[in-house]
Amino acid sequence: MKILVTGATGFIGGHLTERLVREGHAVTALVRSGSDTTLLESLGVALARGDLGDYPSLEAAVRGQEVVYHLAAAVSQSAPSRAAYRATNTLGTDRLVRAVVARGVKHLVYCSSVAVHGTPATCPADERAPLRPDYFIYRTKIEGERLPGRQLRLPPGRDSPEPLRQAHQKERRVLPARAAAPEQELHASIQRRAVRRSRL
Repeated sequence: MKILVTGATGFIGGHLTERLVREGHAVTALVRSGSDTTLLESLGVALARGDLGDYPSLEAAVRGQEVVYHLAAAVSQSAPSRAAYRATNTLGTDRLVRAVVARGVKHLVYCSSVAVHGTPATCPADERAPLRPDYFIYRTKIEGERLPGRQLRLPPGRDSPEPLRQAHQKERRVLPARAAAPEQELHASIQRRAVRRSRL
């Protein structure tokens, strides 16, 4: 399949890209000017220069793609202000979703964060856990989650009594703290470490 990955120079995005290449997909990575693309180039990944703040570059990047994995985000300590977090995680996601819709991409996979649930009352938690983010950054991730439903005119999102996950429960998944398969456990461990780092 022809797949675009945003955030491919990041930790999780890099591992995802490696996996997709191993599986034989034609992968393109959306990369900002000045990004370290050494790994991506070694994998033979095509590079689409662009930015979540630049709609024309996003529309050009998604053209002809069958799937878009959206992992790019402003993460802990990577943005100077609340406005900067929202500019990337909310408004940037909005631009990407609009580009995906405009170009008729079949599938969009949005990577949120387990931290949108804050500190769950019970562990392990799943997608039914209340959304109680401890930090502002994760509020912007929740805002990003709502956007595809609004762009595609799906049922009302998390701000309604019956959240958007009612319509997308099969698609939205939060890995449990303990997973059955070793590969799933690895990804769960990566997410747990990411959450711990964000709270330092």
